[in-house]
Amino acid sequence: MNAYIILDAAVRPDAPDALLRLAPPASYRSLFLGTPDAKAAASGPWLLAPADAPQLSQWLTEVERHDPNAITLLTSMRPFEAVFAHLKALLTLHLPEGHTGLLRYYDPRVMAQLQRVLTAEQWHSLLAPFTGWRTCRAQYVPE
Repeated sequence: MNAYIILDAAVRPDAPDALLRLAPPASYRSLFLGTPDAKAAASGPWLLAPADAPQLSQWLTEVERHDPNAITLLTSMRPFEAVFAHLKALLTLHLPEGHTGLLRYYDPRVMAQLQRVLTAEQWHSLLAPFTGWRTCRAQYVPE
């Protein structure tokens, strides 16, 4: 089982600097890389593999205590690259007339609403790679 964290750097602007100081580069990546929002990569959501960065744990504990909306805890049998690809693909909403939008599933307030508005198939697709998804507001377990 692999543990991952989505860290919302919009809530914690110090995240990119902390990651550079406390974790090896292979243990984190901005989910905005390679998306229409790539210019905001530093302030977007980051996927972390905390087991690969033990010195990051204390800082993350502090973040979770002071800014609980910044942290989403995930568990999955899939490797980092597969989880990253899945989460990145979920970011862009394709809207009518060719417009796009950002799906902020990494925001606990949004995730709580998604459970109410997505179809069972969409919900399953969102959670498919995960054995657990926990925010400060709720725990979601795939069916």
